[in-house]
Amino acid sequence: MHAGRLSVEGWLATQRYVGSYQSPESSETSHVGAGRTKPPLVMVIDDDRSIREALTMVFEDLGLDWVAASNGADALKKLRDESRLPDLIVLDLMMPIMNGWDFRAEQLANPAFARIPTLVLTAAPNVGPDNSDLRVSYSLRKPVDLDLLQKALEDLIPGWRPTA
Repeated sequence: MHAGRLSVEGWLATQRYVGSYQSPESSETSHVGAGRTKPPLVMVIDDDRSIREALTMVFEDLGLDWVAASNGADALKKLRDESRLPDLIVLDLMMPIMNGWDFRAEQLANPAFARIPTLVLTAAPNVGPDNSDLRVSYSLRKPVDLDLLQKALEDLIPGWRPTA
């Protein structure tokens, strides 16, 4: 288990992930775990590059594959273009180009995408899983507690447990 919080104000604010991380441009888009046969795939949709990178580092450390998108339109394009759909979508709400609410409406309109569990990770006030417009599986507030994030992952990805 990872203890601590992932901060939206800086790189990382946890003991385990102290310091900055700069991924090569090509590896920010996706990651496939080396030596593994198809671990669960998580799509991270957030306009803040440092948050995308921090989350993907956490997911990689937990043994998850990931794909990242900078806004809802980018995510929809990747969902349509990829041969493998994600097992979970982690969605920010407040983004330019296509926000999380609009993305979620498009996601729900497509039967293949609608069945993908969605976790909202946002600083927006008054957003929860009972929000009838979003119809999400889980909602966490930024900055996110890493233990709560891991618990959400365990709840939303059937049969998955962290490798670390």
